[in-house]
Amino acid sequence: MKKFLIVKIGAIGDVIMALPMIDAIRSRYGENAEITWVVGRTASSILACFSVDYILIVDENKLLKGNVFTRLYTLCGLWRNLFFQHFDRVIVGYYNWQYRMIALFS
Repeated sequence: MKKFLIVKIGAIGDVIMALPMIDAIRSRYGENAEITWVVGRTASSILACFSVDYILIVDENKLLKGNVFTRLYTLCGLWRNLFFQHFDRVIVGYYNWQYRMIALFS
């Protein structure tokens, strides 16, 4: 079983542009792939229509625009959900180091 973590929180258009990753993973690994996607609240309903095994919804306003304590609290909540999981591949759809912090303990 190959486990994938995709971190693409962004706007609805960003998530839509990243959806072909699901087909690519499924075509290569079939049912032997488990996909976890970290997504923002506004784009989370789109992923429900696709074959993603686990969807972790984050409040992108708190994570990206909140004060330091709100950002850290939100990030710690994500880490708690991801901490004891092992992923074979982690795909972060951003160049910014702050988004890579989400997958720090994965």
